[in-house]
Amino acid sequence: MAEDLCNEFISPATARDSYGVVVDGAGKVDAAATGALRARLAKARGWHETPAFSFGPAREDYHLRWPRELHDAVVGAAEGLPTLLRQLYHQQVTAEIDRRMAAGLQVAPEDVAAILAELRSAPLTARPAAE
Repeated sequence: MAEDLCNEFISPATARDSYGVVVDGAGKVDAAATGALRARLAKARGWHETPAFSFGPAREDYHLRWPRELHDAVVGAAEGLPTLLRQLYHQQVTAEIDRRMAAGLQVAPEDVAAILAELRSAPLTARPAAE
């Protein structure tokens, strides 16, 4: 939020109204005023504690299937490839992992390099298109 404010993607009014953050005339967060505003908002909304932010159940399910370590493994596996091949194989590996997960198979980060090797050994035209 602070970076968006500095880059003028949001206004001080949006910071206050959407995020409960009070900004002074110099564009700096006023911690005391922010705390007071958030306390008023919490009381008005009947919150005993501030709810955690969530993108919703679909996003939470996605992160259960695709944890950060698995994403990092996909990126790392194709890291040394030229840019166009890196993009191609990132898409291919991701599609293959999704296919395996849909079939009920577990895919661990340590499996990703072998998946990439399998894909690289097959002709590009022999691979099924990503759904």
